[in-house]
Amino acid sequence: MSVVEDCGFIYIMTNPVMPGLVKIGYATDAEKRRKELSHASGVPADFVIYATYAVPVKLADKKVHNLIIALNPTLKFNPKKEFFTMEPETAYKILEALASIHGRLDKLCRYMDGVPVSVSKETDDDVETDEIKKPVVPSGALKFDADILLNGGKSATNYLKEHLVSNGYVDSSWKVTMASLNKDGRRYWANPDIEFLKYNWCLVLNDNKKRTLYILKVPANTYSEADVRTRIKDGKTKINLAIVYQDGLFVCVESKLNYTKWFVDEFKY
Repeated sequence: MSVVEDCGFIYIMTNPVMPGLVKIGYATDAEKRRKELSHASGVPADFVIYATYAVPVKLADKKVHNLIIALNPTLKFNPKKEFFTMEPETAYKILEALASIHGRLDKLCRYMDGVPVSVSKETDDDVETDEIKKPVVPSGALKFDADILLNGGKSATNYLKEHLVSNGYVDSSWKVTMASLNKDGRRYWANPDIEFLKYNWCLVLNDNKKRTLYILKVPANTYSEADVRTRIKDGKTKINLAIVYQDGLFVCVESKLNYTKWFVDEFKY
């Protein structure tokens, strides 16, 4: 049986000065095409790649165009151009459906903060870990000290672990990491010890602007050191966490690991 080689990508791009519009096109190199479009003198802001789908057929985007037009011809913004009046997530779902039908989800990538991330495991079910993901106590039963969380740092992490353990949300064997939102409000950063991967791990993303905690429970040995990006700090191996939360997805753009399936709870404080 011959191996089918991909020759290019269907891409979805957005532009901050064109709200409500997406560009769906084809290119052999999506990033090169993005730069070409952005460098045009009539474009005041750079284009952003939202998603790509590798395909073995040239100009396969035309088939996607025809499908959208058949469903709703009014979505084509200009008959001579590749822009459609829809949200990027809607366009993405079309590519996702096509990839799923053709058994090619591994060829589909979302872009998180400019980094392409494979989404082939987004819909995987993991029945064996369902019990570990369920909160032990009702969400509303937990109240948090806003002053401590807003200050961040080690004291906030220690407070979180003590609070979660004392309320029965996790037991004392769990490792707890708090990743705080960086100054530009795009990534949650933290450097937990590599040993955390061997334990049940409660990863807490702290958005101190929206005063929201996002709780992810990662079962022991889900990932290995080979899966993550690391650094040496104070003689210890640390995990480089840089998680982006976008369109309901939690992805580490350092390792390109998708943490979405481990999200279990959200708290306001």
